[in-house]
Amino acid sequence: MKKPTFKLYEVIIIVFVSCLSMSIATGYVAQINKQVITKIEPTEDENVNNFIEVYNSILSNYFGDIDEDELIEAAINGMITKIDDPYTTYLNKYSKEFLLDGLKGTYEGIGIEITTNDDGKVLITGVLNNTPASKAGLLKDDVIISI
Repeated sequence: MKKPTFKLYEVIIIVFVSCLSMSIATGYVAQINKQVITKIEPTEDENVNNFIEVYNSILSNYFGDIDEDELIEAAINGMITKIDDPYTTYLNKYSKEFLLDGLKGTYEGIGIEITTNDDGKVLITGVLNNTPASKAGLLKDDVIISI
């Protein structure tokens, strides 16, 4: 049986066609991924429409990777910073969850509330019921001298 042989120009053509096909396929996939980005629809408010136009333009034209949630959060934080009100804050999803967990009244630890007294020693200001501290017999106004 005769071994197949290729001429140099045939190999060059095969390599060129393969590279061209891969380039076209990569461009097609990149275009599809770019179109997956969700655009926000305009409203009747001109200021909101301006924001939407810039947002959509960034999503459509920016070359690098964009985390849409981070982009929106940065815009919100910019608005909060601009009004310069010490009583106004924005809690993102994770900060909100952390705050709500703290408000649920769940605690971790041995079950004591502490402060430091005038001598700099640790003073128990409260003992929670049914906790390791209450079971161990710790009481309010006890001073912790070592751990």
